[in-house]
Amino acid sequence: MTGLRLSLNEFENLQYFSKLFKQAALYNSDINSFAAHPGIADTELSRNYPKWLYFIVKYTIAPFLTQSARNGAKPSLLASLGVAQGGEYFGPTGYKEYKGKAGKASSSDLSKNPEVAKRLWEVSEQLVNFKYFQFDV
Repeated sequence: MTGLRLSLNEFENLQYFSKLFKQAALYNSDINSFAAHPGIADTELSRNYPKWLYFIVKYTIAPFLTQSARNGAKPSLLASLGVAQGGEYFGPTGYKEYKGKAGKASSSDLSKNPEVAKRLWEVSEQLVNFKYFQFDV
């Protein structure tokens, strides 16, 4: 279930960042929007796993699928330090984007669906009772 929740969260973030980039461009705003993901980075997030599971994963599977927290931060740095064009998505470029050199990441066709992005934008505006831009893309 956690994997599904993370996938949905990533999907929603991609939709929102893309819509924000398009809305800002239409509004002639200086706002720029990028997205980045760390892949699977070896951080302290796993510290609350049961000890037995933590050690099994850390010393058997993790070395093949994870990267250091430092390397996990590189896609965000790549996006934010002016190398990126607005609207781009970054992550590790290795196997299934779990780890590897930071670069442009891929996303599903559904995550690029403008109708879904529009609906997410509208719901977000309703939830916070605030209209961000007066234009629609």
